[in-house]
Amino acid sequence: MCPSVAVVSHGGTQDLKRSKYRLLGLVGQGQFGRVYCAIHRKTGRLVALKELDRRRFPTHKFLRELRFLLSLRHTNIVTCQALEHVQTRRYLVMDYCEGGTLRDLMQEERSLQPVHVVRLVLDVLAGLAHAHAQGIVHCDIKPENVLLRVTPTGWLAQITDFGIARLSQEIATLEGSNNTGSPAYMAPERFYGQYSPASDLYAVGVLLFELLLGRRPFSGPPSDLMSAHLNQSLVIPPEMPTEIAAVVRRSLQKLPGRRFPSALEMSQALQAAAIADGLMDLEDPGNLFRPQPARSLQPFQAAQEQVQWLPVQQIVVDQPRLVPSGPATPIGERIYWATGPMLSVQQFPQGIWSEAGGRTQQINVPEVVEAIAPQEQGILALTQQAAYSISRDPAQGWTVNRRVWLEPKALTAWEAQGRWLAMASPRPDQSAADLTIYDGPKLNHRHHLALKRSPQQLLAVDRHHGIAMATKREGDRPVGTTFEGFSRRGQHLGTLSTPLLIDRLVLTPKPYRLMATEQNQPQSLVILDLKPFRILRLSTPWVPAFMAAMTWGYILVSRAGEILLLDEVGREVGWIAGPPNPTAIAPIHPAGLMLATVEGSQSMLYTVDLRQLEIDLLF
Repeated sequence: MCPSVAVVSHGGTQDLKRSKYRLLGLVGQGQFGRVYCAIHRKTGRLVALKELDRRRFPTHKFLRELRFLLSLRHTNIVTCQALEHVQTRRYLVMDYCEGGTLRDLMQEERSLQPVHVVRLVLDVLAGLAHAHAQGIVHCDIKPENVLLRVTPTGWLAQITDFGIARLSQEIATLEGSNNTGSPAYMAPERFYGQYSPASDLYAVGVLLFELLLGRRPFSGPPSDLMSAHLNQSLVIPPEMPTEIAAVVRRSLQKLPGRRFPSALEMSQALQAAAIADGLMDLEDPGNLFRPQPARSLQPFQAAQEQVQWLPVQQIVVDQPRLVPSGPATPIGERIYWATGPMLSVQQFPQGIWSEAGGRTQQINVPEVVEAIAPQEQGILALTQQAAYSISRDPAQGWTVNRRVWLEPKALTAWEAQGRWLAMASPRPDQSAADLTIYDGPKLNHRHHLALKRSPQQLLAVDRHHGIAMATKREGDRPVGTTFEGFSRRGQHLGTLSTPLLIDRLVLTPKPYRLMATEQNQPQSLVILDLKPFRILRLSTPWVPAFMAAMTWGYILVSRAGEILLLDEVGREVGWIAGPPNPTAIAPIHPAGLMLATVEGSQSMLYTVDLRQLEIDLLF
């Protein structure tokens, strides 16, 4: 997305500056080398570059895995697209899976709906059926070797890492010579170096058990696992659906001959079991995550309360900045909020949490204020019709100066400190848009750029770059979302896309990380990384009305006023019974929240100190 992506400084990757691919970041560390997310410089296609260290992955192993990959072409297997050679390294160019690994998904605090578990396991079985038909036994099926591509209704699973796979004709000669693999997922015969397609199906049975119950059937150190797989009886808890339990029981038989004869037959049995157990339609699986049991909410506690005459539409907290020289003394903290055409500025010389409170000044703007961006010496205020530059004079106070008229139906984006403003004007046929960028605070020095699609949201991701989010269509049918990057100087930086229908984007403190909601899964929170490109879904108990990101995690607020706090990996750390009918929120770093509500004719502005609440997080 950026004109010059920093090349990771591990040995050899500098050579990729001269290749047709540009690195977006490191995404994994494999047994034989690193895996990078990269983008094709001309086509913009995302790929995974699997680096193969010559010392740890000599030529004969490289050619062997390459032979396997080139013979496997299936939707549920990661495909090798090409080879990329540089002076000191070689890379496999492979399909890129932005959803991470199945292990990443299993680390979610909330478990998947059973129907989504079944769909993922059916994907794995479909990929194995294809590999087995080519005479290839994977030998290391585990969550880390199942990659995920996001889809509007869930995920598509793809098998990867055939580094220790075996050909059927090799098995007889290799018997007893190798037990490489992951003991938690190894069939009993694998501990004695024996391989067959049934060994892979045993590992799938362990996966199915773990996805449904959140734990594996056998656990312990490798020596205990070997004994358990060989001798310990399988115990299936009663909460597992009855017919699916029968599939698990057969797949985890100690003797290979008692398991399913093939991946296809196991797949057919699993699908029939899911229907018999009354799971939702596999073609329309609904919500991704299981609902959580009712929780007792913590009482709401505000450090400060202010009554407002009109509902607050927008809040911005301007945190302290340190004086460049001299003692580390904050310049001050300010809170800005908009109520209709009135812009209020409250300054706290001793900090927001000081008992002294703050002095409030009010600025009349000609129209209703919809967005605010604080600057060093002023404010940028956005209305439906214009952008206003508001300056501050210590003697005369605030003055509304220059304005830029906005074109009808134009979208705008502010840089966080008001350094520039971008405006996208859709063309008459709505197929594309013209982007104009103004330098702040005087809103001059225009730069122009033609966007490929008419965006539904503009966002400034840092001091120099922005993105235009647009719906991707095939005819009149929406099929995904694109993110078109641009610089404040009017340069086009490329396009990323996802099949998800993203509804809205919110900035986070982490560079190039955004949080979002999606149309098809309103009860999920999407964490979107641009460098490298990754998508993580977190579950929510209700549709978030407002969202904010902190350095430690995420704050979600419902229409009913409930406040949910999640840590960075999506674990719940607090659930608060806040006041109903919120109209705006703003984070106060590191542990505060501004919250505006309206109830009848009364509007309130609350300042909340999360450190005063009993939540499972250390600030």
